[in-house]
Amino acid sequence: MSDTVLHLVEHFGYAVIGVLILAEGLGLPFPGEAALLVGAAIAGTTGRLTLAGVILTATAAAIAGAAGGYWIGASVSDERLHRWADRVGIGAHRFQRAQEVFRAHGVRSAILGRFVAVLRMLVALLAGASRMPFGEFLLYSSIGAVAWATVFGVLGYAFGSRLPWLEAMIGRTTLAVLLGVVLAATVLWLWRRRRREEAGEA
Repeated sequence: MSDTVLHLVEHFGYAVIGVLILAEGLGLPFPGEAALLVGAAIAGTTGRLTLAGVILTATAAAIAGAAGGYWIGASVSDERLHRWADRVGIGAHRFQRAQEVFRAHGVRSAILGRFVAVLRMLVALLAGASRMPFGEFLLYSSIGAVAWATVFGVLGYAFGSRLPWLEAMIGRTTLAVLLGVVLAATVLWLWRRRRREEAGEA
């Protein structure tokens, strides 16, 4: 867990939690998840913050970040998004794979993407770029934000004295989920491609 995030949350509380999560939703590589976990841990170990306050702050910031990220994605070209992905260290290829996952899973990506580190930063941009209806995206993104803030907030609160262990466990779980989603998207893409080829031969 970043000592910098811990220091900032200890000194500035809810404001830093909100800013980092909002920035992550806009597509910036900021440690929003770490801020949520640290805030919840502080609530559980020192009482300087409250768990309800941390969850509400994280939820509001996540929803606001998703809305902003959507309009950014809707306003710029795919080429500019690919260049941005290179600049922030994601890479155009990984961004393209994320696009394929989003197009394959749509609404589910808006919810589950909140729990996967890379997708959490990209999902709003992808929704905007693919012109998913804004109301539909915001609804399901909000459901994901509430679930994410609550689950991770409770985990941080309960295991606040073991944050490095919790972060490692979450990292492994996130990787497994991401690999599963990518595998499912690949299988679905191959299946659809084969169906189109068979339809063309008929």
